[in-house]
Amino acid sequence: MKNSWNSLLIHVLIFSITIVWAAPASAGKTAADADPSKHPVYSTYKFSNDTKVIDIAIPPVAIPAGVLSETIKRDRILLQALHKMGIELRFHPFQKGKDANFFMRRGDVEAAIFADIPALTLAATSDAKVVAVAKQGFSSIVTNGHKQINDLKGKRIGNAPGSTAHYALLRTLASTGLKESDVKLVPMDAGEMPGALASGKIDAFAAWEPTPAIALNNNQDAVVINRFISMSFLYFSKSFADRNPEAARQIVAALVRAITWLKQDQRNLLSATRWTMEANKALTGKEMPLSLEQAAALTTSDILSIPSSAVIPAADLQKQGYLFKAFEFFKANGLLPAETGWDKTRANFDNSILSEVLAKPARYGIKKFNYSR
Repeated sequence: MKNSWNSLLIHVLIFSITIVWAAPASAGKTAADADPSKHPVYSTYKFSNDTKVIDIAIPPVAIPAGVLSETIKRDRILLQALHKMGIELRFHPFQKGKDANFFMRRGDVEAAIFADIPALTLAATSDAKVVAVAKQGFSSIVTNGHKQINDLKGKRIGNAPGSTAHYALLRTLASTGLKESDVKLVPMDAGEMPGALASGKIDAFAAWEPTPAIALNNNQDAVVINRFISMSFLYFSKSFADRNPEAARQIVAALVRAITWLKQDQRNLLSATRWTMEANKALTGKEMPLSLEQAAALTTSDILSIPSSAVIPAADLQKQGYLFKAFEFFKANGLLPAETGWDKTRANFDNSILSEVLAKPARYGIKKFNYSR
């Protein structure tokens, strides 16, 4: 354990800088795809079995979830509250939600901020608790040149398997009568996609921001031909939430605080966006291929769509709601076990922790802000 507030903060910041902006081009399925513990970056992570250590999985290459994560990491109110409880906080960046889920299932990670499909998949197949909204935005399908969706038949499409963009792509193809087998899906990380499109290695890709914006910025032939709603969530392992409910509430409060602070002033948004870009540059030695203003504009678009309360919309969990439709689609396409039930899945989307925080705004300081710079 850390012996002081300053040493705890330094430890948290050091843990944040551990992943590349864009991985080397994929050469087919690797051992790390089947077993993320063999990933060259993830294998260096030091997870703790100590119940006084909270390991959080975050997405450094996603906007705005990455910006929210950078803001939460600098939240002195959160870190001080946990420090008083004798708890240490560690952040571990992951490129894919399904990789973060692998480590949560294994008991290495207690909390995560990732997209709707990884959150839904974990809620359907384990006892994860999805507790708050961290994004409301879009995934996009990007092609070289103007095309119709049915023009994608037989084309090579860059895709991150099991991601929210994968779901968006399959739903979009289905809307025109195309199946997954009618196209050639090329597995790759989102950071690879703009370059692969520009070089002609793929004909299109499906991804979340900032990947589409990077492609449009650097490739004059790139065109968005479809956008599909997507969300991100904060979720916990049930064992952690049950074992340490006060720590869970403090993390949820930090998310609410970050959303409010980012919405409050453009200068806050620019600061947080700069932190995100600096974290990437510190590791890769490369600038993120967007200007500060462009990255901030993407964040603004998605942040403004999030309710300040971060409540999971009840309509999305009702029959024929967004999450229910995604659940049914994944079951129909063999991406979830056929015996998986909606009632159990629905029960794992739980606003109760958030409600407890919102009911005591003074106790959880959701209108107070104190971030390290």
